[in-house]
Amino acid sequence: MAPERWTAPLSSPETSFVQRTLTLLALIGVAPLQAQDGVPWRASYYPYVISSPSTGFMGVGHFHLARQADYDRPAPFDGILSAEAGIGGRRSWFAAIKFRGPQLTPGWRYAADAGVIQEGSFGYFGEGPRGESASHGPIESRPEPFFHASRRREFLRAEVTRQIAGPLHVAGALGLTKFRYVDRDGSGLFSRDRSGDTESGTDLSGRFTVVLDTRDKEFVPNRGLLLEAGVYLGSSSYRQSLGVLPDSSHTYMAVDGGFTGLYANLRGYLSPRQGTTIAARLVVRELSDKASLDLRYSLPGWERETSVLGGVESHRSFVPGRFVGRSLNLANLEVRHNLLDVGDYGAVTLLAFTDAGRVSEGSFGTLSRWRVGGGGGLALRVLRTTVLTFNFAGGPDGFQFTMGNGWSF
Repeated sequence: MAPERWTAPLSSPETSFVQRTLTLLALIGVAPLQAQDGVPWRASYYPYVISSPSTGFMGVGHFHLARQADYDRPAPFDGILSAEAGIGGRRSWFAAIKFRGPQLTPGWRYAADAGVIQEGSFGYFGEGPRGESASHGPIESRPEPFFHASRRREFLRAEVTRQIAGPLHVAGALGLTKFRYVDRDGSGLFSRDRSGDTESGTDLSGRFTVVLDTRDKEFVPNRGLLLEAGVYLGSSSYRQSLGVLPDSSHTYMAVDGGFTGLYANLRGYLSPRQGTTIAARLVVRELSDKASLDLRYSLPGWERETSVLGGVESHRSFVPGRFVGRSLNLANLEVRHNLLDVGDYGAVTLLAFTDAGRVSEGSFGTLSRWRVGGGGGLALRVLRTTVLTFNFAGGPDGFQFTMGNGWSF
């Protein structure tokens, strides 16, 4: 990993560029950023590698401009603007830019994301009571491409948070996502379930969230709670392919409608001894029946969207997209123990975890058909900016290995 690169003093051309960039973000409504004498914005860049069943191994380049916060503040940065791009196997790639301003203005937080991601082997296993197509049997009975679709997502999200009192906040967010799913070989489960080999569309959503945050630190929490509960609504406009005509053209069916959703996400952290943290998460989500397929694969969140159900962000015993449905329940328990801790320079952390979850159509909150798995792994923390995780899990679908950028939760 490349060493951190520092900018010149505030009067340098590089810093002037930073100030112009942040001013532009303010003008378009992302954040009313304010200058602070004596605290420079600093630049850093480094490469890293991640791996997912949807993308294979992927090399990533990362660059960011950040203003470091006072050491005793919960967030490591007052503000950070980062850009990443990666390319991997299975015809997968991504590019994204992210802004976070948790401590630039007293009592306010700002967040914005924009990017595009192409996943060449996204798993589609059907919908239904079990989050899989009951008519096609278990995944072991079919060749792997039968359950694969190519997924492309272009997204733009912005969020503003206002502190009400102490750890209590309220947040409002807007999001726009364009998506496209294509059956990888034209004869897989996606084509059979979705009346054709292509589904594309646009989701426009707004979200209101109440947040209670008592964590001691945001980047590496050791104690406290983070509870968010919200309502979101918007419109979905998409079209499904109905097949190929004799002249090789496609015919489509257009679908338009509004949707509503409710969710709650509770995370808790406890440190029974120095260097050891016990973390737990409970999630519930319910969507109306007009929500698009892409919305059903996503869990909205305060400053972060999560993919469900399967993958490093939700259930590590299953591939991303393994289960999908309007109703979602998720529970995680994780123990993190530092093998080596060198303070702000980084740490090597052992992980042990158990993940459990379920999805369904219209049976919110029931206790049946939970999928349980677990495993262990390793996390490498570099400075106060990056956590890379390596997860080895087992469950009903056998062994799964994933790599992630950041904690699972």
